[in-house]
Amino acid sequence: MLVKDSHGKEVVSNAEILLRGLVEIGFNDVLEWTNENGVSYSRQPLSVSVLRDFGGKPVFTKVVV
Repeated sequence: MLVKDSHGKEVVSNAEILLRGLVEIGFNDVLEWTNENGVSYSRQPLSVSVLRDFGGKPVFTKVVV
């Protein structure tokens, strides 16, 4: 999937990660996770956004890597 990074440049993403609530994530942070097959990944965020409910309360932090 093509997304725009923090500098407005189009880049290809590998995954979208949803973290419950409002999570402070910066572009210099490194996310590490293991998929269902036991393969581990380590990536820096390409974009970070907050998904909110109708009342404006943060429900998820969406991180695209």
